[in-house]
Amino acid sequence: MSALRNLSVRIRPENFDSIDASKLLDFFDLVEFISMENVTQPDLRIRAILHVKHTSPLSDYQEVPALHVVEILKEEEGSSIIIGELGGRFARNMGSLQGVWFTQPSEVTPEHIFITLRGLKSEILKTLRILREMSVDSELRMFEEFSTETPSVTLAEKRSLVMETALNLGYYEFPRKCTQREIATTLGLRQSTISEHLQRAESSIIHAWRSKKSN
Repeated sequence: MSALRNLSVRIRPENFDSIDASKLLDFFDLVEFISMENVTQPDLRIRAILHVKHTSPLSDYQEVPALHVVEILKEEEGSSIIIGELGGRFARNMGSLQGVWFTQPSEVTPEHIFITLRGLKSEILKTLRILREMSVDSELRMFEEFSTETPSVTLAEKRSLVMETALNLGYYEFPRKCTQREIATTLGLRQSTISEHLQRAESSIIHAWRSKKSN
């Protein structure tokens, strides 16, 4: 069975302009993800059950692309449970992927936009690429969750993950889009570990290239 990865994305208020979900704070004090239902076709909106906090009644909500209210399950003064469709640019990009989904904790508050994603390694790496292409300035952390059939992560798997993460974060672009420290933070590893993995991987690539050239 394939290993699953988890990715947390934290966006601070000074970077809210880079993501559509920040517009929800014009009406809501909190938008909290409870569970994901499905992805609507063909518009790729993610339908989810949400907990929202608001000062005005929900009937006053002027819809923005980031959230369409499908159904109000329960509304009380200042707090409601709804079914909503997430339609911002990032959410639609997530809806186009087959092996990744939103999970808890995920929320939009005045303090931060915090998103937790869970999925196959290949899809989590695509998510990193999407965030980079959208120029979303965020704090990232990737952590692993393996099935009970997978007892441990081999050194080769870890080195491969470090290299793939470096590529997806733009470490090998010119000019570089990230630092070794940012890769380390994303993967929850020490910077010295990242540096060692990158140096050994680069050395293997160079030696393979030289061997091929000499032949």
